[in-house]
Amino acid sequence: MGIRVDLQTAVPTFWVATHHVSSCGAPEFWLGCADSPKLMTESRMKTKRSYALLAIGCLFSIAAVLLGCSSGELASILGGGSSPVIFTNGQSANIVIGQVDFVSSASPNPPTASSLNGSYSSPWVTSAGVLILPDENNDRTLVFNSIPTSNGASATYAIGQLDLVSNGGGTSATKTSCPEQVIVVGGKMIQADYCNNRVIIYNSVPSGSPGTIDVVVGQVDKVSSASTCDAGTLDSVESVAVANGKLIVTDGDHNRILIWNSIPTSDGVPANLVLGQADFTSCAENRGGAVGANTLGYPNGMWTDGTRLVVEDDDNNRVLIWNSIPTTNGQPADLVLGQPDFTSNGDNQGGPASAATMSFPYDGVFFTQSQLFITDNGNNRVLIWNTFPTTNDKPADVVLGQPDMATISSSTTASTMDGPAGILLVGKQLIVSDPGNHRYLIFNGR
Repeated sequence: MGIRVDLQTAVPTFWVATHHVSSCGAPEFWLGCADSPKLMTESRMKTKRSYALLAIGCLFSIAAVLLGCSSGELASILGGGSSPVIFTNGQSANIVIGQVDFVSSASPNPPTASSLNGSYSSPWVTSAGVLILPDENNDRTLVFNSIPTSNGASATYAIGQLDLVSNGGGTSATKTSCPEQVIVVGGKMIQADYCNNRVIIYNSVPSGSPGTIDVVVGQVDKVSSASTCDAGTLDSVESVAVANGKLIVTDGDHNRILIWNSIPTSDGVPANLVLGQADFTSCAENRGGAVGANTLGYPNGMWTDGTRLVVEDDDNNRVLIWNSIPTTNGQPADLVLGQPDFTSNGDNQGGPASAATMSFPYDGVFFTQSQLFITDNGNNRVLIWNTFPTTNDKPADVVLGQPDMATISSSTTASTMDGPAGILLVGKQLIVSDPGNHRYLIFNGR
């Protein structure tokens, strides 16, 4: 259990949390964290990706010890504390969202209030306990009044569509196309709108369908979807985060991460800093050369606690860690997971899967005080470190989705997955996006 403090009232309450950091410099108050996914085009098979954005919230004790600060809605009920939440290798999920049971994988068209299609991305839970789930291939984001307690629950309403039985994307102030990771910061709902190559900002969480976008980042207006390589345009946005007032965005097909010094309040504001490239007009994978500590190959899932930055570097089969938020263009990472060093990028390090290898980690990063969670998409599993890694190539401690660290098969059961791509810890419940099976799984820890 963590402690949540609403800075507007300065009244601490117990809670657990996930996902990102606040505008004043600390995570949007979750002792836990989580992230998001992306839609694959035919040339980029979606089952190869797995979502991720994570962040740990400012920690307050009842004695008013403050490690950070946040300016808005706290990412409620998320998991995290000084002791890890216990999960065991290959354990079964307890609840499924998007299906009536654990052996179904339907994706009806038209959709229903209880169905999903390509559930890429990490979910979000607000301080009021509202669950927000991206439903990417239905071009909508589903809102539940609370985290479901039984299989096949129905959403309350959909953002991006007029109702719960419509789909189809668009590029406007009320339509989204392949929506992915969503976070709520300072009352604002910020989301990756993947197929529109933009980040969308609602000044408050929409209270019903379809919702009206107030600001777009990555495009000059709300009806454009360009993919130019420059400081103001995005291409295939995977995840978003806010740290120390800065907006951080993974710009997938531009093979870079863009950072804005503040959350934009008007359309088309250019970024202030770039990672993975030397400048804003270069966008080649691995800078057009060999992989290194300062290159990226389709970055997607991301987490920050206002100090450290963790990014899934999908095409390089690794996770990069910056020990502090970068302040210069092209700044190299400090640590790497999934590879023995910064100059290697083999799928499972060129051999069989193990506790130290990865295969296209995608869209799912989450961190608490004591644990790191990564969705290892190509290996159809979630990797869990029970302490935050401080050395390169540190092996994971626990695996979900597989019975052991060497198995990589996919299927549709309560204990298996098909290309996980998003993750969130809420109390002692771990929510995992399982897009190949068109569902989210909830695992109860202890």
